[in-house]
Amino acid sequence: MDKKVIGIIMLLLLCCISSSSGLAYSMMGDDDDDDTKKFSAGPSAGPSAGPSVEQVKADEAKAALDALKADPDATTDEIADAQDEADNAQAEADAADAAQAAADAADAAATPPPLVCGTGYLKSGTECKKLLTSSGTWIEHGGPDPHVSAANMPGYKKDYHYEFGTYYEGGQVFNVKPIPGSVGPEREKHCFKKCDDAPTCDMVTFAKGTPRGLGNENVECWGRSGSAKRVFRTDDGRFTRGDNLMDSDYHNTYHKKSKTNMQ
Repeated sequence: MDKKVIGIIMLLLLCCISSSSGLAYSMMGDDDDDDTKKFSAGPSAGPSAGPSVEQVKADEAKAALDALKADPDATTDEIADAQDEADNAQAEADAADAAQAAADAADAAATPPPLVCGTGYLKSGTECKKLLTSSGTWIEHGGPDPHVSAANMPGYKKDYHYEFGTYYEGGQVFNVKPIPGSVGPEREKHCFKKCDDAPTCDMVTFAKGTPRGLGNENVECWGRSGSAKRVFRTDDGRFTRGDNLMDSDYHNTYHKKSKTNMQ
């Protein structure tokens, strides 16, 4: 074969091989670019709360409605139907959101509010229990002393439960009248000390002198045992004991905690 012909054939073969290699490289390069875009454009790792399923449907219905409104060939009926569908979908989404909000609120309210006990009851764990004397009588007006906070409670009162507007009869351990001392705390300490020192003393009752024009000071006190009975008021607010010296609001009783059912 002529050398020129052989040379031409070889040149053509080389051209073909070069073209094929370039095409293959180009195709491989395109594939690499696609893979790079695929991974770089993908979502970031980690879950996202996002909208509810109902809200996604509502958004899709709204998008379909907007597309119809922009379509000059859309009929009035088509737009009206799409509007109804979008409205219904959004209503379902709102209802789902409201239900979720209610569930979240219920979870937030799982911790019960602080327990508040009424008069005559004290907190015991997770419930309110009746405050009772050693004989089982309900200390009906018992509760925190409203005249002083727990933090400022005088030491001589800390071991007593307070009961306002009450008078007891029977089981008398002592009676002091007048109470020695020039000021309220001195007089109170005197009576509390007498009850502290008497093992049979369950309670101490004070009477203020206001109704008798003697000033707002304790003028008399009684120490009584657990057998004492509370005297109930008459319709006019006085005690049935028969004296006209004191109204019930001027008698206040303190019960030894150690003598009640609530220490």
